Amino acid sequence: MIVLDNGESFLARRVHLNIVYQKANISEDIAKYMLSASYTDNASETADDLDITLEDKEGLWHGDWLPKKGDQIHASFYVENWNGKKNKQMFSCGVFTIDKFDLNGPPDIVSIKGQSVPVHTDIKNTKKTKSWKKINLSKIAKDIASAAGLTCMFECKDDVCYENVDQVKQSDIVFLQSLCKRSGISLKVTANKLVLFNEATYEKKQPVLKIEKGNADVLSYSFSSETTDTAYSKCTVKYTDPKTNKTVSYTHSIEGTKGKTLKVNEQVKCADEAEKLAQNRLREKNKQENTANFSLMGDIRLVAGVTVIVQGWKAFDGKYIIQKATHNIIGGYTVDIELTKCLEGY
Repeated sequence: MIVLDNGESFLARRVHLNIVYQKANISEDIAKYMLSASYTDNASETADDLDITLEDKEGLWHGDWLPKKGDQIHASFYVENWNGKKNKQMFSCGVFTIDKFDLNGPPDIVSIKGQSVPVHTDIKNTKKTKSWKKINLSKIAKDIASAAGLTCMFECKDDVCYENVDQVKQSDIVFLQSLCKRSGISLKVTANKLVLFNEATYEKKQPVLKIEKGNADVLSYSFSSETTDTAYSKCTVKYTDPKTNKTVSYTHSIEGTKGKTLKVNEQVKCADEAEKLAQNRLREKNKQENTANFSLMGDIRLVAGVTVIVQGWKAFDGKYIIQKATHNIIGGYTVDIELTKCLEGY
């Protein structure tokens, strides 16, 4: 407990890392060697990462204690006396498969790296050729998840139905990502789950935090606004079938905006399909127009996919969604977040 000059007191913030390696809790064994740990939570497409850095002057971690690639780590931590609360708050980072091990020195320092995509399955690396017929996107996702030993969470309002779709010399995850991208759906692998969700729906959720200029918890910040390949006001999808010579065209506009027109030439079968593709391609481009980065005192609420309110930076103020959150434990606890401004009118 810390006592201030005015007699007030408060409890010091504490953070404790918990590591379960191959179902064995090694938290106490690893604690005295721990230099840092970081967990990176990505909103979509990129796997979550875990990076643990250890002091190894005794040569244990690159000797008898050398971890094996493919072994699993479940990482979590809890914070005490955080955000004015005296209770413990738990934060589960998830399950990671060890895929890299580094040794640097002198002095000897080892780094154990893991990713949320299982490396012992063929979901990522094995290229396949397969035809899928009369099937929904949710069923494709569930089949791919099941083959990889994962569970599937399908959190999308619309479930695309395919008369036929071909997977040609693609890994399961690359194939599924291509289907999701075309349909404006985000995909990620986390905690032994394959998750499909609509980012537009997540943007509408209530913010978990207000980040204000001048607040002591804000360690650093940066903003960027660009128009190169962003800031489109409309998107035109136009496709001519080479067999029938029939042309399908649709233009989607953002109400109340003026600017460039994004032109897309991708295969579509009807106007409804062209409309959805135009909306998705417009959102995909414009989401990178306004971005922000913050380094903050650690906060377990800040994870990929949640929204925050940014206030005090005038033209950059507004509602943002977190695309990437890196939780760092290095003598204390901080979090670095990458955000994009929430879009309206899509």
